[in-house]
Amino acid sequence: MYTQFRPTQYFLYIFMGLFVKKKTIFLLCVVMLICCTSFAGETLFHQARQLQRSGNYDKSINLFIEFLTQKIDDNNLNDDEITLYSEAIMQLMNTFQSKGEPEECVATLKSVYSASPVIQKYCQRDYYSVLGYALSRTENMEEAEKTMLNVFTLPMHNPTPQSYFRDY
Repeated sequence: MYTQFRPTQYFLYIFMGLFVKKKTIFLLCVVMLICCTSFAGETLFHQARQLQRSGNYDKSINLFIEFLTQKIDDNNLNDDEITLYSEAIMQLMNTFQSKGEPEECVATLKSVYSASPVIQKYCQRDYYSVLGYALSRTENMEEAEKTMLNVFTLPMHNPTPQSYFRDY
């Protein structure tokens, strides 16, 4: 049996089709926006690493500092993102060591620590481990030893039996 197609049904089908398409496009835009903001810091970190590898130490240092001190919601960080912060602390120190500026390294690490709630909340063990090593490069062994002993008193954010110093 053949049913007659009514114009109101046709309009309804078109409207629903456009609605579904618009809803899909809207959801796609939201997902893309979330992905872009979630990985913005990671991109900054990788840019700093590329500059570091190419020997552009000053720009690399600036990007590591920007990454470490960026304003983010630190309550929504996952373990991979926290690991990236620990890695950035170490690479910042390595970049200063490559430049041959251990005193500037120590001053910058201390400055970054005070400006970064993420480091203060999740990466203290790694920060103090790196700072202790950086201090030892300035031949300030007394402060380096004191800093390294402080590492043993700090709780681990993500304890594992494989690593005592690293907190990821």
